[in-house]
Amino acid sequence: MRTRWKRVLRVGHKSRIRALAGAQLVRLRRARESRRPYVAVSLIEHMGDILASEPVIRHLREAHPRAHLTWLVRAPYRELLEHHPDLDEVLTVECLTQTTYLRDGFPWDLYVDLHIHRRSCKVCRVPLKKSVGDPRIDVDRYYEFGSLLEAFCLGAGLPQLTGAPRVYIPPASELSVNRLSLPARFAVVHCSSNEPERDWQTDKWVELCSALSREGLGIVEVGVRSTLPPRPDWLDSCGRLSILETAEVIKRSALFVGVDSGPAHLANATRCPSVILLGRYRRFKKYAPYTGFFREPGRNVIIHHDGPPAGIPVQQVLEACKSILGAPLPSGTRLVT
Repeated sequence: MRTRWKRVLRVGHKSRIRALAGAQLVRLRRARESRRPYVAVSLIEHMGDILASEPVIRHLREAHPRAHLTWLVRAPYRELLEHHPDLDEVLTVECLTQTTYLRDGFPWDLYVDLHIHRRSCKVCRVPLKKSVGDPRIDVDRYYEFGSLLEAFCLGAGLPQLTGAPRVYIPPASELSVNRLSLPARFAVVHCSSNEPERDWQTDKWVELCSALSREGLGIVEVGVRSTLPPRPDWLDSCGRLSILETAEVIKRSALFVGVDSGPAHLANATRCPSVILLGRYRRFKKYAPYTGFFREPGRNVIIHHDGPPAGIPVQQVLEACKSILGAPLPSGTRLVT
């Protein structure tokens, strides 16, 4: 019975999505300027994927300087794009299936679909079938072709871009961060991703942050939910900041330490010196999601662990932090490995 009701709900959702797309198509057709080419980029989520793919916008603007350039995205990630100087429009969608209606119902001069072949719509359970790009870039193999940006570009039929991502932070976000009373010198930590297999252990985060505190660094935790226990000298900003406010906090920090997730891509885009904890992920023994700043030697440490990231020793992470901060290990520091 439960399965039947889920099927009924999916059918109802698809009907509503079709109607939403229809209304958007009417508006697009009415607003279309006949003398401008219309170019669309489709990548609806997540934070890290969108940030990694930002160089695509600048590539398309350079290739099509007169084009009306639109990005299709889900509402939670809209702010990442709406301040970009090279975008003319950010079109909000609810799911992957809605993008296919928009793709097929409007005479785009170029439609760039950065989604991976065979990715399934999380709501409608309809797999995406792509006719453009390298079909080998699918949900099982994409990291075999390089970073997220490189794989997404190949899968969309674009040149294999390797540029550094940028994030555009508006003055309003800067003003909001000014009111946070951040420490004079601090590290930002992001402890949990949306996939537990990418995460480090809570007790290791506590030990690391305690050691960094003894070095005179304030600790600011970012993300959706907090991992660290409450402490008067640690600032828990989880769930309290917008994406771009989080970017501004990271930009102001002396160090970012995090797992492979959206805030790590913010650190890359803001050129914040970082320690990133990577391990085996799905079927990929070793993978490298990033382009740009995180590929520059000397300013960052990307730890690749032969196993789940949870197995990375605290001492290895602390020594990586020391190498970036240039600070000696405080006397009496106890390391849990």
